[in-house]
Amino acid sequence: MTDFAYLKEDGTVQKTVYGGRLTAVGNFGDDRYVYEKTEIPPHSVLIEDEAGRMVYTPSLEEGRR
Repeated sequence: MTDFAYLKEDGTVQKTVYGGRLTAVGNFGDDRYVYEKTEIPPHSVLIEDEAGRMVYTPSLEEGRR
């Protein structure tokens, strides 16, 4: 981990950078968040690397395993 920042004052949106090549923006809140023109739904993470961007939203079933 090479960088970390809270993007919202209440701590519900956090950005973590790994080695300058991988960035994860986690939205732990109950409202959507827009980061650099990309919408991140509640309880989801935006993952960005050299290949592009993707948003991952876990399903309710995944949390019950």
